[in-house]
Amino acid sequence: MNHWVDTKTTRLLKQKDSLNREAKKLEDKFIGRVNNLEEVFKQALEKLTEDFSAEVLKISTLCTEIEENTLEIQRGVEAYKAHVDRLSNSEARRLRKQIKDLETRLEVSGQKVENVTVNRVEVNKAKTLAIFDAILFNISNWSASGDTAPDFELASQAVLFPTVYERVMKGEEAYLLDAVPVSALEVVKRGREWVRYFREVCPLSLVDPTTWKDNIESVRSWWVNDALALIYEARDPAWEEDAPFALTEMIAWRDYPANRALSFPLIYDGMGCVERHRDRIREETGLPDFNKTAIQTRLEVPVQ
Repeated sequence: MNHWVDTKTTRLLKQKDSLNREAKKLEDKFIGRVNNLEEVFKQALEKLTEDFSAEVLKISTLCTEIEENTLEIQRGVEAYKAHVDRLSNSEARRLRKQIKDLETRLEVSGQKVENVTVNRVEVNKAKTLAIFDAILFNISNWSASGDTAPDFELASQAVLFPTVYERVMKGEEAYLLDAVPVSALEVVKRGREWVRYFREVCPLSLVDPTTWKDNIESVRSWWVNDALALIYEARDPAWEEDAPFALTEMIAWRDYPANRALSFPLIYDGMGCVERHRDRIREETGLPDFNKTAIQTRLEVPVQ
């Protein structure tokens, strides 16, 4: 009896061990699968995170490009709006002047109007613009040490384009110059002194928006009340009505030359006129001697 019990007990113990081993195998297999699933899930999550980050970066880059393009379009719209406003004001002044001229001609009947050939007028237009370009260039290259002032040149163009250049291209003979005026070197000297003083009191460029806003009237005043009065030996009351081109317009002029023909038609035509008559300008205006003297009279920069 005892032998039978021992045998049965032994058999049950063996079965228990066998079941424990099977359970252990199942447990190990289950843990292995769980670990494998965790690794697969981890890799999938990492890839998903990488893909998501890449998409976020693409979207961020696209947003940046859209913002840049939007700013570019806004600048273009502002420049065009300023251009249209300026043209409308200029056209209104031109029409008022034309009406006044016609009234004067009607009052003075029988007055003989001098006929001037188109070629002579065009050559004198080219000479005038070339002379002003040379004056601006020599003021901008103001220092014997090689310092330049392209910001003053741009601000000056903002003043001179509506005040002189456009009037020249419209054929207003009072503005035409046949040769470099005697006062041109004095204008260059005073312009250089203005630039030197401005550099001493202001560390910023004139094309900085705030600096432009604060100083463009001073630039305009210098040209209208000093430089132009010297060059023409007279004053035109219309100068007080002329508004300088906006900074946005001048940045567009400087940075987008391909758009000049559309946005600045009179100035663009003037540039072409100068190029067509470059030889006569050099031979008849005295510009080579003027430029040579202007180079020799650049200002010294004070030692800091």
